[in-house]
Amino acid sequence: DVCSSDLIILNKSVLKGLNSNFLLIILIFEACTEKVSILFNNLKLKIMNLKFSINSLFMAIALLVSAGCTTENGDGNESSHVANQQVSLSFYQVTMQSLENSQAKTRADESSTSTALKNSPFTYLDISLIPTNGTGKTIVFRQVKAEMADNFGHVSMQVPMGEYDMVAVASKNADVKINSVTEVVFPNKVTDMAAVCQKIMVKDGNNAFNCNMKRSVAKFTIENKGATTDVVKNMKFRISGNCSNKWNPTTGLAADVSVVTPTIEMSNTYFRFNAYVFLSSAEEENIKVDVEMLDSEGSLLKSLSFENVHLKTNYVTKYTTGDLFGVTSSADFTFSDAEFMDSGTGKNF
Repeated sequence: DVCSSDLIILNKSVLKGLNSNFLLIILIFEACTEKVSILFNNLKLKIMNLKFSINSLFMAIALLVSAGCTTENGDGNESSHVANQQVSLSFYQVTMQSLENSQAKTRADESSTSTALKNSPFTYLDISLIPTNGTGKTIVFRQVKAEMADNFGHVSMQVPMGEYDMVAVASKNADVKINSVTEVVFPNKVTDMAAVCQKIMVKDGNNAFNCNMKRSVAKFTIENKGATTDVVKNMKFRISGNCSNKWNPTTGLAADVSVVTPTIEMSNTYFRFNAYVFLSSAEEENIKVDVEMLDSEGSLLKSLSFENVHLKTNYVTKYTTGDLFGVTSSADFTFSDAEFMDSGTGKNF
């Protein structure tokens, strides 16, 4: 009996202890639940604030873009900064006597008349519009005479407003590359050419420009007055000294000093062989010209070498012989440009 009574009292004490602990657990749980609820509500509020901030950011960006793309003109109307404008370019070759003429001595810049580019000897027109402020994209355009008919030399394009340095080159070279306002490259060989470099301002509305192109190249010619040949297939030139195959549109002279190595594919109907270079100054008197005559397999048949050749920009210097392909060891070469006094560069070999 005593043991049973003690057990009952003990069980009541245990239950009372358990009830107290359980109540404490419930109170702690409710406190945690309330805290979690507060944290959750705070998180929801922060997320809503973040969404509002993001939306506000996008609205601000949209307003900035809108403000950056438009401006007010004098009468309060808005116009676009980035809208392209119509630009029309008409190119003319300043009249000059053809360099194919042995008596050619008229400088391009000595004439005040001009002719449409479609009537010139040139077959390609390369144009580059370079933003003067250094920002924006350079606009490159090319015309091929065979594809343009009577429109060769007349160009229409859409261009963003602003100031540009325009470099345009008319030539017979399909691979001309305009790199900048200080370098135009004729990678294979220099050909006859005319060019213009000028600033143009593209404004709102239609923009029309007339552009006079002038020749900026020197020409060296070997003329054969004797028999022709079927054996020689290529005439390879090597022209060295103060000359180059690169032209500086800003100065109108050579962009550097480099060896020029054009090769002419032969025909038995040819009697005149032309090579072109850009000179470091308007006139150079110490150019060296080496010539190799090659057969169909590239073997050397005959070579010529000329020292102190006198070249002048926009002029032709012609050396003439009566036996270019012969095996004889003598021939007379003379400086034939009537603009010069006897240069004293005649050769006997």
